[in-house]
Amino acid sequence: MFDMIADRCDEDGLGYTVWVDDLTISGPQISGEFRSDVRSIVAQSGLRSHKLRSQTGNRPVFITGVGVVGANLIVPNRIELRSKELWAEFLASQTFEEVDSSATRLLSHLGGIKAIVGSSTTRGQKLSSEMNSIRQKREKARRLHEAEVAEQRSQSTQSSRTLDGATEIEQEEIPF
Repeated sequence: MFDMIADRCDEDGLGYTVWVDDLTISGPQISGEFRSDVRSIVAQSGLRSHKLRSQTGNRPVFITGVGVVGANLIVPNRIELRSKELWAEFLASQTFEEVDSSATRLLSHLGGIKAIVGSSTTRGQKLSSEMNSIRQKREKARRLHEAEVAEQRSQSTQSSRTLDGATEIEQEEIPF
């Protein structure tokens, strides 16, 4: 079936892509006759075509949740808005646990976007840079947290030694 559709696309000079069960045909003009031919090819294979949509202009076409604009892939606007929310959460983090948790969520989210847009694209390279920055900030927060914990432990150890020494002195001063 897909070979027959590909041949029909070649006849009219149209491009096509297949992603799992989504068939996208693109070109400057797609005639009604062409659409009928493709629907009949699909029907001959015992399948039913549905969700048939036409789009014109330079608007992104979303196929299985991924936007296609020319040769570039983009994510839906709701994903971009979620990025802003996660960035705000990360920047508002105060404690190491908050920084670590929000950084993990943000890195995961940005990694998903990078997988869609491609790591070699300008956007993918920018995402890589942002992700590296997040990792560095998380590592700095971890080092500061470990230094604070070590300082608290050393103060705790010194105060317990002082208490033990004071106790010994008091016991020596009490006459029996």
